Amino acid sequence: VSYVIAGDFADISDAYATGDGLDYVSTSLTLGPNAFALIIEGESMLPEFRPGDRIIVDPSATPRPGDFVVARLEAEDRATFKKFRARGGDSQGVDIIDLVPLNEDWPTLRIDAHNPGRVVATLIEHHRRFRRQG
Repeated sequence: VSYVIAGDFADISDAYATGDGLDYVSTSLTLGPNAFALIIEGESMLPEFRPGDRIIVDPSATPRPGDFVVARLEAEDRATFKKFRARGGDSQGVDIIDLVPLNEDWPTLRIDAHNPGRVVATLIEHHRRFRRQG
């Protein structure tokens, strides 16, 4: 488990080797070998995704319209968590992707030739804790 911002793009780094992290999240699903978990920070995906929620994402899962994804800006090494909306390609064949927040107070972000990036992983499972133990 690490963190991802549900908001604007935020700095990311590959701080953990495979199998390392803050914690582990279990699932009964069959996932790709590079699947990982993240903790949501920020409010752009409210009300469905709240700060502190944990998500399991899989880089090997190809996103479909309406899926939720972790996306990364290439030049800035920054990532965000948003709803995926493919917009086709431009005249040069570069994919155009809108990254849509669920909270209407936040702007839609775009990956295109002027703002290059890529989808890092697709949401597979969402975990929420409703009460702390102890």
